[in-house]
Amino acid sequence: MNRKSSRIVIAGRAGVKEIITLYSIIFPGNRLFIPVWYLLKGSRLIMKFKTITSVAAILTFINASFFIFAPVLSLSLLGRDTNLTGIMNTRISGACALGLSVMTWLAKDFEYSETRRLVTYGMLTTLCILVVIDLNGIMTGAINELGWLIFIADFFLSLGFILSIFTDGGWDQ
Repeated sequence: MNRKSSRIVIAGRAGVKEIITLYSIIFPGNRLFIPVWYLLKGSRLIMKFKTITSVAAILTFINASFFIFAPVLSLSLLGRDTNLTGIMNTRISGACALGLSVMTWLAKDFEYSETRRLVTYGMLTTLCILVVIDLNGIMTGAINELGWLIFIADFFLSLGFILSIFTDGGWDQ
């Protein structure tokens, strides 16, 4: 490994350390691995389109699978009681998330920048709305502390898509 690549790794670890420190302040006592979806290239922060869409598709697929096949477990983990309406709404949300994950997974290899831009704007819109809904659910007590993990995941995915939009790394890779 040459010196330049080792500097990038060290700088990347410093970013992770800062994120984990912030997380530890919010949730004292919890030790959780927080993935970082960025690459430092010189002094610029660049997000690869394929990386952010792959991560978003996998996380969305996992979420959708739980919502469709285990809605009672999904709701109980968030501190909610289940009834037939809640189970049905959870499965409907899971079906929408499954469609979104398939679309995102298939879009990760697109070479056309216009298509990438449209997928990025669609995912960014969805994730930004989810961040607001997650925060509202946490603040109103509609979901328990596990909601913070969902909020953090949605927030970082939103940041990844924002970086993908505002850096040339999102379109030319």
